[in-house]
Amino acid sequence: MATAASGSKGAGRADAAKSRYYYYEGLRQETEGNTDAAYECFKRAWRLDTENLEAGFKLGVLRGSLMTANMQSGDSLRGSLALMRRFVDAYPAELYEGMQYGYAATEAEDSMESIRVMSRLADEYPDRGMILLLLSQAYHNSGHTPEAVEVMDRYEKLEGKSAALSLHKMSMMLESSDTAGAVREADRLIATDPKNPDFLILKGNLYDAVSKPDSAEYYYLAAEAVAPESGTPKMALMETYHAKGDSAAYDRKAYEALLTEDLDRDEKIQLLGMYMRHLIMDQSSADRGAHLFDVLLQQYPHDWEVLEFASRYAGYRKNYPQAEEYIGYAIDQNPTNEQLWRQKMYIQVSADDAAGALRTYEEAATKIPLSRDLRVYGAMLMHQAKNYSKSLEIYRGVVADIDSGLHADTLMTLKDVRRDISMEELNMLSDVLSAMGDVAINLGDTTGSYRNYTNALEMNPDNALAANNFAYFSAMHGGDLDRALQLSSRSLEGENANNPTYLDTYAWILFLKGDYEKAREVQAKAVEIMGDHGGDTEVYEHYGDILDKTGDKAAAIEAWKKALDIDDSRNDIREKIKNAEKETQQ
Repeated sequence: MATAASGSKGAGRADAAKSRYYYYEGLRQETEGNTDAAYECFKRAWRLDTENLEAGFKLGVLRGSLMTANMQSGDSLRGSLALMRRFVDAYPAELYEGMQYGYAATEAEDSMESIRVMSRLADEYPDRGMILLLLSQAYHNSGHTPEAVEVMDRYEKLEGKSAALSLHKMSMMLESSDTAGAVREADRLIATDPKNPDFLILKGNLYDAVSKPDSAEYYYLAAEAVAPESGTPKMALMETYHAKGDSAAYDRKAYEALLTEDLDRDEKIQLLGMYMRHLIMDQSSADRGAHLFDVLLQQYPHDWEVLEFASRYAGYRKNYPQAEEYIGYAIDQNPTNEQLWRQKMYIQVSADDAAGALRTYEEAATKIPLSRDLRVYGAMLMHQAKNYSKSLEIYRGVVADIDSGLHADTLMTLKDVRRDISMEELNMLSDVLSAMGDVAINLGDTTGSYRNYTNALEMNPDNALAANNFAYFSAMHGGDLDRALQLSSRSLEGENANNPTYLDTYAWILFLKGDYEKAREVQAKAVEIMGDHGGDTEVYEHYGDILDKTGDKAAAIEAWKKALDIDDSRNDIREKIKNAEKETQQ
């Protein structure tokens, strides 16, 4: 940096001396990492002598760097740049300060000012590549793409041609719709090494970006021809064949890529992850890629991540025994990984083996400390297994873990919660308390259900599930039906407006209040929506009850029969059908 002035027209000799003192003290504080103290020193130095350009520059730099903390306005930021500019224009050959100012101007979206200063530095230091990179970026930001590319050409003469540099230039050209220029740049790169597969793939990617798949395939095949053992061109061809809908060619290339040695394990797992996503998106046969996973397992038979991935694929194919076998092997290799235990439980639940999932949970608890999420899942399994006391015990433990000062057996307010609780923890607390309300119903503890639902909504008033369950609980246990209807209405706000379960609750409360026509209208909507997502015995049963009450016995019988199709153990519904059929025959 240039030497500070020893005196100035704007300050007396004493003030100039003090200004220099504060300037050097600011440098010392900055060196020691005391940014705030340095800022105050530079600010005082500048106020004592506005001709101390070094102090002004440093003040501008720190004001700019502290922009977020100080919430600088546009005018304030421009003021910071003005302080820096006075020094830069007084000492145009100062390299470091000029580059710093040019970068700051770019960050402040003043690309033309950055171009002015960086162009001057580029002329002064023609062999400094970093200046050219900053200048090119400034041109590009200002929309002067040809000039940006020309500067990159100058940089290329200094540093030599590379795929990364050509890609950068091609990207700028494509942004300005200069496809022909981008193609010429790719050709120039290939001309430097025609047998380089990366260069050929780059041109293929270019054609893919401009929606010319046949041309992209040509260059990917050319890259594969010069590097037949490489997996990279094969993966590029996979994407091309997928885009064309050629599943046979896609599968063939995936198989070839898995057999190549230059793709490591992580890349092969990534390849199969992409393959799985495409199967799911295309709704293809789940068995289509089974041999690909066999290849990966043969290569890495004892790798827990490969086994975990193969388990997920087997689960996607609904081959749950195989999925459970693979995840069991993965757990043997890595028994402290909670995600593996969780996946085994998910597989067992998917296979309708809730008891097995419960055993897995209990085994995991003996091997590793369980996270809150997994403990909540375990409590849900206990609830489903009708082990209500154990379920409630786990939920209570999670509440205590979130906030040891809370007492689940009392009504709570937000004032009772620890001050540093996060929003995520508060929402989890609400969900757990709501689940405790559900468990309490099964235990016959209506007082506990009321308390837990109330606490759940106190922690999170937007908890739609808690509002719905509280509403249904209140309606079915002699609560205030108007209050229950309000709660149910809350559950149907926003994204839950078409939730068939919540609509069923709302309709049933209307039914209990005697508003049969409105109940029929709402329940019909619930049934219509639910038709796209399977079925629910209770929803159809309620629909039949409502239809029966409005005098449409034929439709009521049809609805009850659909309820029985889902759960044929409901003899009470059979009795309703029998009685309704008798009445229609009279």
